[in-house]
Parts: sequence; C-alpha cells; structure tokens
Amino acid sequence: KFYDESFPSWLKVPEYRDAEKAKKFVSLRFAPPNSEAKEKVTVAPVSSTTVIPAKSIPAISPENQRLMRKANESFKVLVENFERSTDGWTMKKSAEGIKVLCGKLPSIQYRVFRASGIINAPCEVVFRLVMDADFTEKNNANYKFFQVKESIVQSHEILYIQTNPLGPISPRDQVQIRTWKRFKGGGFAATACSIESNKYGKPRSGIVRAHTPL
Repeated sequence: KFYDESFPSWLKVPEYRDAEKAKKFVSLRFAPPNSEAKEKVTVAPVSSTTVIPAKSIPAISPENQRLMRKANESFKVLVENFERSTDGWTMKKSAEGIKVLCGKLPSIQYRVFRASGIINAPCEVVFRLVMDADFTEKNNANYKFFQVKESIVQSHEILYIQTNPLGPISPRDQVQIRTWKRFKGGGFAATACSIESNKYGKPRSGIVRAHTPL
C-alpha cells in the first residue's frame, strides 16, 4: 500500500525525478568495493625514509564478513522465491497494473504477500527512491527512523529502522543488513534481513524489537 500510494507523489518531486542525479546515486552504489581496490605500497630501502601507502584500505572485520554472508544468503532466498511458481497463491488484489498475491513459502511458517507492478519511471530513479534512507525517513510516514548506521562496502550496509505507532500497534524497531545487485540485462534487486545487534540501537521500553527473516 505504501509504495502504491507514495511512488506517484514522489515522482512529482523534481529532485527525485532527476535522472542524472539518480544515475550518480546508482554509480556510487555499484562502484568497485574497497576489498577489490589495489593498494599501492612502496617498499623503501633500509637507508631511506619509508613511503606511506597512497591509500589505506580498511580490513573487513570477521563480524562484518559474517553479516555480509547472511545478507548474501538473504539475496539468494529472494531470487529463489521470485523464481518460484505462483501455483497455490491466491490473488488478493489486481488494480491499476499492480497484482498482489498471498501464499506460503517453505522457509516461512505464516502467510506472505508478493506484489508486482510497473512504475512509469527509469529503473535508476525507482532504485534511488527505494534505497535512499534519508528520503525514506523524511517522506515515509510509517517510519520514525530509517538510518544507515554503517556502510561495510558499497553493496552492503547496516540499517536501524523504527516505525511509528499505528493505532493500537506499538512502534517496532530492528537492525538490518541490506544488500543489492544490478542485473546484466538491466534492473536491480535489493533485500534485507534482521541481525542481532545492540551496537546500533538497543531495545527500548515501549518499542517491540521486530524480526525480518531470510
């Protein structure tokens, strides 16, 4: 419902309709990760002054490597679920080019929903609207906080999310690891799953810690 109602209004904002800015945003998200960059190191003779490397590349900690593997597994599950047949799924809504189906997946014990539709905008613009945390926090009334807490590499980042209360439903929050990929034939995909972390937002009174499975 949120994307159905929000995308048309978002796309009327010149700042976020700007295709060139969207392409720049995308290019930064898909720049070669630091782990693939080549560090220039000059070994100096003992008798001379040691030359400091031109650029120091921070190592990825074992914990962040573990989180990246979890995000990659989440992406694998996303692709498998996307390619799965819709047999056994029930059509819940079909209007204005958007189809919403309800069904079950082997990895999840409760009903899930999947939707597909076409948005009249370039892929880069839509990708930016989905991935721009600052824009989401400012314009999505569902969230009080939607913040990038750490960029591990250009394709993996840690988010802290807190929703606003909805009627009798108290606020929820969670810490997520998010990753995204670009397909050779065009288009993008992004996924996120919960991680256990008090570093980027400890559970607080009155807020329920939520969980997004793989």
